[in-house]
Amino acid sequence: MVFKIRHGLLECTNSPPNKKSAIIFNGEFIITSAYILYPHFREYHSSLNNGNSVIEKLRRHEAISGDNEYLKEFDFEITYDRHKVQSKEKNLLRFKAKILYLFNCRDILASAENILNGLRQHEAGDDIESYNAALHKLMISSFIILQTVYSANKGDNFKKFIIHMKNYIKFISPINKLDDVLTISTPFGMESFYKTMNIGKVSNVFGINSCLFTISNNLVNGCEGAAVINSKLRLIGMITCTTFHWNNENANLTLAANFRHVLKEFLQKIGETYTNGTIIRSPSNPHWENAVVLLSNDGAWGTGSLVKIRKSKFILTCSHVIKTPSDKIFCHYTDGSFEANLLWMNPHYNRPYDIAVIEIPITIPDHYFLDISKTMPHIGQTIYSAGFPLISKLGKDMFRPSLYEGRIVKFSPGMIISDASIQAGQSGGPLLDANGKLIGVSVSNSKDHETQLIYPNINMSVPVANIKSELEDFARTKDINSLNNLIAGTEIQDVWALKAPLVECKL
Repeated sequence: MVFKIRHGLLECTNSPPNKKSAIIFNGEFIITSAYILYPHFREYHSSLNNGNSVIEKLRRHEAISGDNEYLKEFDFEITYDRHKVQSKEKNLLRFKAKILYLFNCRDILASAENILNGLRQHEAGDDIESYNAALHKLMISSFIILQTVYSANKGDNFKKFIIHMKNYIKFISPINKLDDVLTISTPFGMESFYKTMNIGKVSNVFGINSCLFTISNNLVNGCEGAAVINSKLRLIGMITCTTFHWNNENANLTLAANFRHVLKEFLQKIGETYTNGTIIRSPSNPHWENAVVLLSNDGAWGTGSLVKIRKSKFILTCSHVIKTPSDKIFCHYTDGSFEANLLWMNPHYNRPYDIAVIEIPITIPDHYFLDISKTMPHIGQTIYSAGFPLISKLGKDMFRPSLYEGRIVKFSPGMIISDASIQAGQSGGPLLDANGKLIGVSVSNSKDHETQLIYPNINMSVPVANIKSELEDFARTKDINSLNNLIAGTEIQDVWALKAPLVECKL
């Protein structure tokens, strides 16, 4: 029995119908995110007694058999393409499927609760909101295994499937930040988008035993349950949470469950033993990570960079990150945390440059600090935005700055525009070149003033090349007043005001 992995589109045909991406093994067994069942559990009322009993079992991290009376009521249809790659037939195949097991992963639930509790999207209000918020986290950490109903020798095939899963665990390598990944999904659950492929990178790895990771791919509803494949074409993860609308922002939080972790927890729940793999991989520890600082001040948070010029050491960030200049600024970095005072910030909130400088009152090793790039940015240059988007807990509770790859799409005097994801919480964070050198300070993403929507992949940064001489003067003289030269003149103000150039009419 060869282990063949394919992409599928799974539909729960019960009302309300719901479609999500799925992973098919040997054309018979299907694994997907239990989020496909979220609409059937989210209405909290007394008539859902059977459903509530299933939820309680999930909360106890039990593996619930498909023989459960409530789960037996669900009908599914799985759609996928033909086996022959060279076949001229473009039609998709569709089969009925039934649940074999529904289970929750304890570590993934605990980790999801830890990182998502800070988002307004998941904050509890009344009883129904509280129930649905808890249910959301429960379902994105739960998974379903199904089997097509036409299958012959179901019991024997499932035993073989278990054997293959045990073997597959041995060859899944650990996941590191900046690993190349490929996702195969069906956006919006529409057959027209069947088997859409997106290439990206791992932007963060966190959770208990690295059970969760985020990727730079900006995926949408319907992609939950999709496969995440590494550069060696190994299945390493499954999408559990996609882009959602939060606080007028298209929040890019594509969250994936470590597939090895999912398999191991499932095997444990059904009483199967397994052997861990022998693949050993050193965790990624890019030097830039030590230089990224989470800043919090009067309830607001942002990101900063450890910078050393000559013998002067300080934190470089944005002025708008500092809510109350007179208060202490709490700084969290690789080795711990400390309180610091503001040295200087631009007093004009509507004038560039949006820069602030913070003292470093403790001793930090020299190799933690970023080097400043000596070259000018250029269009098409690969860059990386680093920081703590959306979730401050990633910095406060488990120091995990995220990293998003992009390119410079426009460069004007005084402004870098890039397509790397920059979201709430990343303001003041470093924009790095491919060598990890500082080329910019992230300031803002883009907002459509008509719709009030915010777009994280069109963003602006201050080029360090434009403020380097002022920072060097401060490092040389220790005169804080010299930083007043960071307040830009009219030409740069026009750039940051997005003032349109003059158009010579030739009509």
